[in-house]
This record gives sequence, structure tokens and C-alpha cells, in this order.
Amino acid sequence: MHDLDLDLDAARAERGAAAADYFPLKFRKKVICQLPTELPLDVLEPLTNVAVDLGLIFRTAIDAAKAQSPEAATMSVLDMAVDQFITNKHLPDQLMVAAKDMAKRLLGDDGFTAFLAARPSIHDVVALIKGLMRIYRLRLGESSPSSDSSSGGTTSTPTSPITTPGSTPEALGAAPAIPASSEYGGYSPELIGSRPTP
Repeated sequence: MHDLDLDLDAARAERGAAAADYFPLKFRKKVICQLPTELPLDVLEPLTNVAVDLGLIFRTAIDAAKAQSPEAATMSVLDMAVDQFITNKHLPDQLMVAAKDMAKRLLGDDGFTAFLAARPSIHDVVALIKGLMRIYRLRLGESSPSSDSSSGGTTSTPTSPITTPGSTPEALGAAPAIPASSEYGGYSPELIGSRPTP
């Protein structure tokens, strides 16, 4: 009889997580903090305090993923979001509290304080969110879209989450839009390494 063994460290090693635990978040020529290469589960916990219809959200996401037209998919998501705001007048406040808590859990208290001290603009925050979404989707094992397409080939339906207009990078496969990346070379997978002191 063989002993059962479930080695999560081996699974992490297979997907490359053990070799690179953290990567730097840079803003205004400074390293704000070190971010984990894989999104910790506890970062999402504050969302449980947001009063939304999860069943409706999941159903809308599934329907949007099946939609042939990106415009139709986007409109269905927007319609769902508007319905959520109408049925729960406290939703904006709940989302703000949840977003702040999630940011503290991901960046750490010192990183969150340092980021706010740098006085980011709305565009900086949007760039941060877009960059994190791209990085953590890749860490979940999604392959980057190829810039070349073979002639006569078929295109599979994307399975990544539907995004609203303006949240998708202009060039597929481009580096994530980390704020002020032009000033320090930006983020690249090669920069991922052990967690140094900021």
C-alpha cells in the first residue's frame, strides 16, 4: 500500500513560483514595494463584504464569454453593473472600502502608504490595475497571445475575463502598464526575483 502524498511545493516549482517569489512595483523612480508573483487568496477576501448578487455576476460573465461580439459582451457586463448599483445604494462605499483593504493586503501597509505618498493620479491607478491583471493572469498559466497568426488557421474563443473599453492594452502581449515605466525601463519577467528590501 502506497502512502498518499500531496506536495504543493512541488506544484509551485513546476509552474515556476518557487524560483521567483516577488517582483518590484516601481513608481516615480522608486521601488514602492515587492509584489508576490502569485496573487494571495486573502487579497480577495474583502470582496465578501460587498453586497452583490454573485449568481447574477457569474451568469453575466458566462454569457459574456459566450458572446460572439465583444461589444455585446461589454454591454451585458455594463448592464449588470448598473443593475447592481441601482439595487444597492451602498455599493460604491462598499467597493471603496474593499478596494482599499485589498490594496493594503497586496502592497503591504508600508507599500500602500508609500504609493499614496507618491500622489498617484487616476491614470496611475488604472495603469497599476491593468498591469496587475495582466501579470496575475499570466501567473495563472495563461499563455501570451501570439503576435503572428498562421494563414488559414482558426481563432479560438478567449477565456480570459471580459474587460471594459479602455482596460485592454493596445498591443496584445505588451508589457503591463506600470506607472512611469518609461523612466526606469518598466517591468519585465526577467526582473522577477527574490524579495529585497525596498
